[in-house]
Amino acid sequence: MKHLALILFLLIIPTIGKACSCLNLSPTEQIENAATIYAARATKAELVRFSSLTVKTTFEVLETFKGDTKKTETIVSGGGCRMEYIVGRDYLVLTDKNDDLSTLFGTLNYTTFCIAS
Repeated sequence: MKHLALILFLLIIPTIGKACSCLNLSPTEQIENAATIYAARATKAELVRFSSLTVKTTFEVLETFKGDTKKTETIVSGGGCRMEYIVGRDYLVLTDKNDDLSTLFGTLNYTTFCIAS
């Protein structure tokens, strides 16, 4: 039932924007292709490389919907496809088998984010 509610939520919310459009996958395709899907709260963000604006963000995993996760997960993003995570905000995170990343914001915003393979 939890998975059905998650899928319905993702299908009915409108797309507000795309941060880096490389694959243009629909929410359904993102869910099908994801190795892990989890709700998480951003707890720490730090700039690790100024030249490419690479940021490392640590998340507290609140609930896992698909795959295996640890209590905390770390995402490194940078360059033109960098996501700006806000500490204290909750996110729905999808990763593929290579830990490439899609992020669907929860209640406030919705966006898709893809990393070129």
